[in-house]
Amino acid sequence: MQSEPDSIDGLDVESNKCIVTEDIKKENKNKIAFFVKDGLDSFLGDIIESLTEKYEIKKIVVKEYRQIDEGMNWADICWFEWCDDLVAYGSKVDLAKAKKIICRLHSYEAFTDYISNVNWRNVDNLIVICKHIKDFIVENFNIDEEMISVIPNGIDETKWRFEKKTKGFNIAYVGYINYKKGPMLLLHTFKAIYDKDSRYKLYIAGAFQDSRDVLYYNQMIRELGLQNNIIYEGWQKDLDNWLEDKAYILCTSVLESQNLSVMQAMCKGIKPIVHNFVGAKNVYDKKYIWNTIDDAVSMIEAEDYISDEYRKYVVDNYSLTRNIDKIIQLVGNLIVNLIVNQEDEKLLEEPLVTIGIINYNYSKYLDESVESVLNQIYKNIEIIIVDDCSVDESIEKIQAYEKKYKNIKGIFHKENSGSAYRGIEEIMESSKGEYFMMLSADDFLVDMKVIKRYVTAFVLDSDLDYVYGNIKVCDETGNDKGIWSYRNYTDDEVIFEVFNRKGSGVIPFSAGLFKKDFYERNNLALLKDENNRVAGDTLNTLVNLKYGWKRKYVNCDAVYYRHHDSNMTYDLENRVKSIISVMEYIVDNFDETKYLKNLNQSGLDKKAQKSRKYYLIGVSYYEAYTIYLNGNGMPWEHSSDFDMEQIKVYVQPFINIIEKYMSKSLIYSDLYHKDIENILNEINTHKLDIRINRIEKEYMRQAEITNKGKELRRNLLGKYREKYKKHNLKILINSVTNGFWKYSFLSWKQVLNYMGIKVDIIYEIDPHANYDDNDIFINLADKVYIDNSHFNKSIEGIKNKVGLISKQASAELDLINIQLCKEFNYKFLISPLAEETNTSYFGNWTKNNINIVNVPFGFNPLIYYPENTDKIYDYFFVGTNSYLKYKETEKYLIPILSKYKNGILRGSGWGNIGEELNPGNSKFFYNRSKINLNYHMDIQKQMKNEVNERTFIIGACGGFQLVDNPKLIDELYTKDDMAIASDEYEYEEMFEYYLNKPLERADKAYNALVKTYEKNYSLFDRIEKILQEFV
Repeated sequence: MQSEPDSIDGLDVESNKCIVTEDIKKENKNKIAFFVKDGLDSFLGDIIESLTEKYEIKKIVVKEYRQIDEGMNWADICWFEWCDDLVAYGSKVDLAKAKKIICRLHSYEAFTDYISNVNWRNVDNLIVICKHIKDFIVENFNIDEEMISVIPNGIDETKWRFEKKTKGFNIAYVGYINYKKGPMLLLHTFKAIYDKDSRYKLYIAGAFQDSRDVLYYNQMIRELGLQNNIIYEGWQKDLDNWLEDKAYILCTSVLESQNLSVMQAMCKGIKPIVHNFVGAKNVYDKKYIWNTIDDAVSMIEAEDYISDEYRKYVVDNYSLTRNIDKIIQLVGNLIVNLIVNQEDEKLLEEPLVTIGIINYNYSKYLDESVESVLNQIYKNIEIIIVDDCSVDESIEKIQAYEKKYKNIKGIFHKENSGSAYRGIEEIMESSKGEYFMMLSADDFLVDMKVIKRYVTAFVLDSDLDYVYGNIKVCDETGNDKGIWSYRNYTDDEVIFEVFNRKGSGVIPFSAGLFKKDFYERNNLALLKDENNRVAGDTLNTLVNLKYGWKRKYVNCDAVYYRHHDSNMTYDLENRVKSIISVMEYIVDNFDETKYLKNLNQSGLDKKAQKSRKYYLIGVSYYEAYTIYLNGNGMPWEHSSDFDMEQIKVYVQPFINIIEKYMSKSLIYSDLYHKDIENILNEINTHKLDIRINRIEKEYMRQAEITNKGKELRRNLLGKYREKYKKHNLKILINSVTNGFWKYSFLSWKQVLNYMGIKVDIIYEIDPHANYDDNDIFINLADKVYIDNSHFNKSIEGIKNKVGLISKQASAELDLINIQLCKEFNYKFLISPLAEETNTSYFGNWTKNNINIVNVPFGFNPLIYYPENTDKIYDYFFVGTNSYLKYKETEKYLIPILSKYKNGILRGSGWGNIGEELNPGNSKFFYNRSKINLNYHMDIQKQMKNEVNERTFIIGACGGFQLVDNPKLIDELYTKDDMAIASDEYEYEEMFEYYLNKPLERADKAYNALVKTYEKNYSLFDRIEKILQEFV
């Protein structure tokens, strides 16, 4: 039967007459009533058939509104097939608020008054056929976009006989001939085609809707001399057979929802020639679309004709099965919500649900996560909180929850496990619930009904093993950043999508409820891969597929996922390893036809087939490598932008596995040897010689450094964790916009926050802001920053003002600055110089009774610590190439840079040989360099004023340091801790000596690490000097 496009109310449309049908009643079936006018039900058959098994169905052909009253009284869900007067009436009856109402809008209704007559507040879901109609509705009507679903009409490809076709001369047009279909354009387009070759013929299957069009057509066909080439054959009962000898299907419409006839023809392998109607590019590939008549003629004349492609396009994008699945899902979600919203109607039983919360140093988020579970309207819940050896106040909080709530249990690790695996296993093993769910402690449930929705879905379908919903994304403070919406996926879709999304999952583990019995009856444990610390959820999704994992997507927002720089997803090194873990699992466990694109093996012998398989797998990894190498692999932007050298190191596993598969491909044939050669040559430009031998003394010594660093760091952080929280201090910092102090202030904020103090950093003074709720104000104590502070009077109300002392270029300018400091009423100024130096160097300040507090530089243990890595660079230096120290640079740095090339130079002012480096990334290089270079200005050798921050950071990272001899160095470290050179000549000699002395380097690095912590050269100690002036 020919599918008639977009039927219009009032037309005498040929169709099978419908009667009210009713299934045998079953108590456990929900009821759906379909309301439609006589003759307008041609799109409903497949939908009703797909829902009949699960629901009791009535199709009501409405002759009078009374039938709507009766039908709505009977049904749970009311489906109005067109956006016409039926839904306008049904949405306004008293019953409407108590029912779930679906309205389907095909196309033409959006341009009538019907849409304005509907009470959309009582409609739960509006289904539209295409995106451009949705966009028009959203723009022109007061309808909530969230309630609109785009579900195209599906094509059942099995009903359309396919065969490979070639260019021909028979052109088909199918459909009504009316103003919407572009009748004049149709004639003139065909005339242009005919003028190119008179063998072309246009066959029309359809009907005129206006006698004026008939008159026009008859006249113009005669005038154009096309009587023998345009054949009108009317509606066709067997359109599949009628299209058999057609080579092209022509569309000249000005607006369509889809134009099903074109898609049906494409399923037969017929080439589409589609006018760029409104929304066409949302529906069809641009290669099938024409703008001008000349374009259409060119498409007809073109040599390319690929029947398989035309059919595949429809099957991939408009398959009836896929779109019916969407409708089934939508209806299922409405049923779930119907039950959930009936507050007074309890489930027959409330099975126990276990919510597992996995925590590591998320004390500041933990309350929101736990409370979101406690606030669920579903009450039969046990909560298990696993703490992975936190060093913040998480443990105390969890213990307090245990005392307060009988249904909360804590599990506490004595050592950090390094990933969520262990916590998940413990929750699965110790849970008593019939169902369980996993949450990270920085995430939380969206609303009070999440668990009830999920349990309801299980009750409605006892065969399910997993139910999941959408993930909402928020920032560190809980502000919305977007939503990750999911859908139902078949097993094959999961496999294909995960592989071609380069290991990224499509079914969320952290937003769903598991049935515990699935794991018990399959004797299934969590699969752990030591190389997969980031994507264990995706890996186990694939494992579950092999055991017949039955799952359901519920279209609701379930979990808030919090973006912050501590997310495991930001760990690029482990992210790459995890991607490979996931993709390799697919290669090892599933047939290549399920995950490889463009696998076509026709015409190839067995060896060539294997060669092609391995080549395509290698290409997939090469694509992933390219994505990450270009800095595009992370799922969202974050503050720790990676240095190119970091990325090169992290993508090395991609290089290794690309080489593996390309070599395997070449073993079986040289079919792709040229392409493989090009790929291997390209990746070799970034290949590094990284070889870690875990039994070598050097590696073992580095492991000792790393383990000692963990111990020292843990003890230090435990000492300062929220130490000052009880004082309720709030600090405002007016920061510089670039350079050393910009990054130092950001580091200060991290440390102060960790100590329990609120900090805001501003880069400009807002004249209209109110800053007087701050306890301390910090800025640079010079004329520019002091003058800017006067722009806002509320700053004057901040009781405690602290400035960074700023020595000017002359004594006269110093005196001006001193006077400004006194007028601004600083409590004290901060100097990084040694106390004995302050008196002489800042004598004018002290003579004017300005208090100076010595706050030396220090390291931030939150971001600087040892890593167990190989040493791949000969040297590393990061610092500004300042004119103030050009002499020292010439003496200490340039000789090494000119002689040794396997090193890293970072910082501003170095031209093409150096780049700016995010300070948080310098740890990467301090840990991977054999020798970390450090030197000071001559003035620092002449007087005991300071050593630079770098000195302490390298020590805290467990890195070996070569340093010159600032006068203060001997009071801080000895030659047992680092290589201290007396002059530039010894500096170069020491570099050459220690370059090949890994164990001696390691011994000194170990000593420096211990001393840096034991002497507490940390930023915590430095900042505490400031805080002690106030508390």
